[in-house]
Amino acid sequence: MKTTNKLIGVINLQQVDVTNGIKISINNSPVESYRVRLAPLLPLRVFAGPVRLFRIAYWKQFAIACVRIYPRFNLINHRKIIIYPPKSILNSSLLNSVKIEVNGLEIAPFIARELALDGFMPSYLDLNLDYDLRKNWSAKPLILAFSNIQTSRHQKKKIYNQALTESRSISLGANETPFGAFELLSLRNATVFHGQFIANSEYFFPADSMKFPPRKELSELPTLSWLDEKGEVVFPKPFKRLKPLNEAIFIGGTNNWMHFVIEDLSRILKLRDSGIHPSVPIILRADLSSQIMSAVSQLTTREIIQVKVYSALDVLNLHFFYLNNALSPAMRGDLETGNKLFNKEILTEAARIFASSSPSISTGPKRVLIARESNLFRPMSNFRKLRRKLEQDFDFKTYYLGSMSLEEIIRSLGSAEIVVGEYGAGLANVLFSPTGAKVIEIRGPAESGALEYEILVRALDHKHFKVLGSRRYISLKGVGNGQFSVKLEDMTEILSGIIEPT
Repeated sequence: MKTTNKLIGVINLQQVDVTNGIKISINNSPVESYRVRLAPLLPLRVFAGPVRLFRIAYWKQFAIACVRIYPRFNLINHRKIIIYPPKSILNSSLLNSVKIEVNGLEIAPFIARELALDGFMPSYLDLNLDYDLRKNWSAKPLILAFSNIQTSRHQKKKIYNQALTESRSISLGANETPFGAFELLSLRNATVFHGQFIANSEYFFPADSMKFPPRKELSELPTLSWLDEKGEVVFPKPFKRLKPLNEAIFIGGTNNWMHFVIEDLSRILKLRDSGIHPSVPIILRADLSSQIMSAVSQLTTREIIQVKVYSALDVLNLHFFYLNNALSPAMRGDLETGNKLFNKEILTEAARIFASSSPSISTGPKRVLIARESNLFRPMSNFRKLRRKLEQDFDFKTYYLGSMSLEEIIRSLGSAEIVVGEYGAGLANVLFSPTGAKVIEIRGPAESGALEYEILVRALDHKHFKVLGSRRYISLKGVGNGQFSVKLEDMTEILSGIIEPT
């Protein structure tokens, strides 16, 4: 029996008008056959993955999808789309690209993890893939989630290996650099791949040692590199080569604000004393947030060149700082390496630069609660109660920083004398608070021994306090997923001790 190829996903009819039909092409070849129909159980398949009756991990994801996805799933607007691509247009040696056009306008389909492993081109080559899907799925016009094209791991491995470049050995020079140390290196005849990492004809150089070892299981998240049978690094083939440069500086970049503070902010400021001419440009990945790009523009006057995913840029003489990242030992409680990682002098200089760029910071609130997005992992199950308590009894102002510009964040935290926030990247924005601010960090059980935010707070000459939560296995936030709750009286006790009586 002949099997029909299918790509299956979710289409949002509020954003995609299918009245006049949609134009679909795969690898620039038109696909005429598709269907749109009701599918109330589709979110379970998209977010929990293939049914595995005897896997506990599957049932955890199943429960999370039921509780966290369905409240935003609209049966009328969110429909199932099935695309039937002819086998003749699928490419077994490159990643397949999908284009959708509606009423003359092109919309970018989101390629989820499972379909990426079937040989289709995702938007990200790192952990942002699942993060973006879970956080923003309801706002995406079209998600393509899985297919029936590759039915076995052997087939997945075969097609993906064909779509990868030739292999490189991992550079071993990084192991000789002490934890927390920066080393300025230069690489001749180098290539920047996908805006995320660099290699020459022999070696692969990781920009961030936290991304290693590379994932060995192809069923895991698509990431920026894989290991082949020889233990060497392979990575997706670029589709476009940019105009080569004689000299440049590779920074790469990250969208996680905490990692930006640790890794990229320090690199950029150290360029001042590097001896590299100011006319030499900096290379960054192209998908950095407006917050990160705004911060970079304030820290340097060098030209910025952004390289997109699936692009390659050759550089005759490429400079880069290698940071032997001390975050892992700092998270485990190693204060010595943590203090090297969070360099007080660099952090103080960065805070001064950012403060000088926003003259109206003195008008901001004195007490700030930093809120995390509701769809992230490690959710606090009683956050709403805590927020209500802080706003009503202690006159706190709450901010979701992810949707704010850098200028708005600096203005909101620039005069905050007390900052409360959960363990997470948003808490690193205390960089903008005045010296001596009191920072109350909320940690769940999974992070009870993690010290990186405490070290950061003390490096900024702030005062650190912490509230430890207790694990919650089941709540309205789902099942498992690192969720926890805190005792409101623990927070009240700390605040009562640090707030001056009026």
